[in-house]
Amino acid sequence: MNLNEQAKSIIQQSTLLSSLEKTEWLQLLPAMNEEQVAELIEILKPGAAVEMLKNAPEIPEAPKPVPQAPKPLFKPQLVDIKEKEISTSKPLYELEIPEHTTVKAPEPVIPKEQTVVVPQAPVVPAPSDPTALQQRVENIVKEMQQKNNPPKEKPSTPVVAPVAPPILKVQSKPVVAPKPKTQPEPLQLKTLEDFKKLTPAHLHGDSAAEDLQNVILSISALSSKYKPFDLVAALEQSSLYKTYLEIGTALLNDSNPDRDSAYAKVVKDMDVKGQDFLTKDEFEAFADFRKKLEQFM
Repeated sequence: MNLNEQAKSIIQQSTLLSSLEKTEWLQLLPAMNEEQVAELIEILKPGAAVEMLKNAPEIPEAPKPVPQAPKPLFKPQLVDIKEKEISTSKPLYELEIPEHTTVKAPEPVIPKEQTVVVPQAPVVPAPSDPTALQQRVENIVKEMQQKNNPPKEKPSTPVVAPVAPPILKVQSKPVVAPKPKTQPEPLQLKTLEDFKKLTPAHLHGDSAAEDLQNVILSISALSSKYKPFDLVAALEQSSLYKTYLEIGTALLNDSNPDRDSAYAKVVKDMDVKGQDFLTKDEFEAFADFRKKLEQFM
């Protein structure tokens, strides 16, 4: 093992140097002469350089050259490495190595700025029966009911206003809601599958409110055989429940202030497509029925 390899091993095993200082000394070793390497070994591990020089093989003497004027030798000053760390902020190699042997540290590579393109989140359609949708459908039902039963106004003192000339207005024909074409079907709820088979035709009888009350009674009667939650879940898979949600969603998207006319237009469009639908009274009765289902949830 030559002097440089010995110095490399001592630097790596030294407890006096930090990891950064070890890296700097290892980079400077190839540029240091033998005396500087020996001096460094003596600082880090006293006695190691002398022992290594003693064990080095003897080299036969070469013919003596013509004596010349002695050149001044560079002899680094012995410095306590711990004292160096405390007294100065410069690395040790900058103080003890001549200027012509200074090795520049590699410049850090600064990555170029990258433009990050954030993909736009896809528009996710609203769930079929969220709580917000249900609440808004119920609000529509309340508006329709309030319109049919306006609050009575207190009589006030008549104010005589000047008679203005009549203004002729072009009135559009109101949309007339069609009647369901399907025949009423009797309720027969004995299994989970019966709840899944419910259709708007089951409410086309004399009283939709009574038919829906019978559905509530059937859920209570079958609660010993099935879980009420499972019965409600089966009902929500039926075409009756899906028709109710479809009408409610269409009403939300219609900005017509005349809600009766808006409802008539929605069911007329469904009738043209050949779909069964709920009349206005059936829709309002189902909205009240939907609140009663919460006791089983």
